[in-house]
Order: sequence, then structure tokens, then C-alpha cells
Amino acid sequence: MHGAAADAAARDPQLLNQAFKSTMTCDEFNALLRAGDKHTAGTAILWLDGIYSARSGVNDFPQGWGRTLSQGVGGICAITVNGSRPVIDIIGMIHRDYSG
Repeated sequence: MHGAAADAAARDPQLLNQAFKSTMTCDEFNALLRAGDKHTAGTAILWLDGIYSARSGVNDFPQGWGRTLSQGVGGICAITVNGSRPVIDIIGMIHRDYSG
């Protein structure tokens, strides 16, 4: 969901009642936040982190990892140029930079 589609989703929260995609982009993540659906956005981050962790074999997380991860994703996705970037790639970068 990019540009106009993301804006439409932000105006119509019913569009957000769809399953998460492992290919969710920052634009799609930001649409959840603009729609006021912060719980769903948080769930999406944790779900994508679970996918990344299972694929990479990472299963040990430092204290406060959820906060580090959510702030990292939120901060990176807030930068407009990252709109089409997959959130799971950002999660991988955060894992490499901050974990173990």
C-alpha cells in the first residue's frame, strides 16, 4: 500500500482489517498509525519480529527489546524516503545493530 492507497487506508480504518503481510512497508505501517490503530501497529512489529527471528535463528533478546524495536521501526519509518522499505528489513537492521 503506497501513496494514495495508504492515505485511503488512513481515512477508512476498515481497510486495515486485513491480515498482516510479511512484506509490509513503512507506508503500510504508517497507515496503521495514522488510523489511530497503535495496538495493531505494535502487534505487526512483534509479528514481523517473530518471522525475522525464526528465519535468522535469533532467539535471545536483551531486556527492553520490544521498546528498542518499536522505537527503531517507528523512527525509521517516519522518514519519508523509507516509505517503500519493507518493515522486516528494518527489523533485521535493528537486530544486527542492537541485539546480542
